[in-house]
Amino acid sequence: MLLFLLKIFASALVIALVSEMSRKNTWVAALVVSLPLTTVLSMVWIHLDTGNLDTSARLSGQVVWMVMPTLFFLALFPWLVRWGLGFWPALAVDSVLMAGVYWGYVAVLRKAGVMLEG
Repeated sequence: MLLFLLKIFASALVIALVSEMSRKNTWVAALVVSLPLTTVLSMVWIHLDTGNLDTSARLSGQVVWMVMPTLFFLALFPWLVRWGLGFWPALAVDSVLMAGVYWGYVAVLRKAGVMLEG
């Protein structure tokens, strides 16, 4: 239970720090967010929990495949805001579209013979 609480604290701390950073310098905040911190933290937690190197390696490899739909989300959001949707509507529209992109992307990967494990 202590490790679980540590995971929550460390993960929340990263998010809070980036949020505070973005108030002062969005470029630095964007740089930190672009780092694979979530993946690194997840790999560390998996290693500490299980010591299973194969699981960490599979996670890393699968994250590579999932970056493309995320880039769609990140690229579309500024356009939606510029088109006057406002923050919450733009976030909602972008999230729905991203879900569709993920679904279609995974279907294309499967047709191409790339099997993502569940």
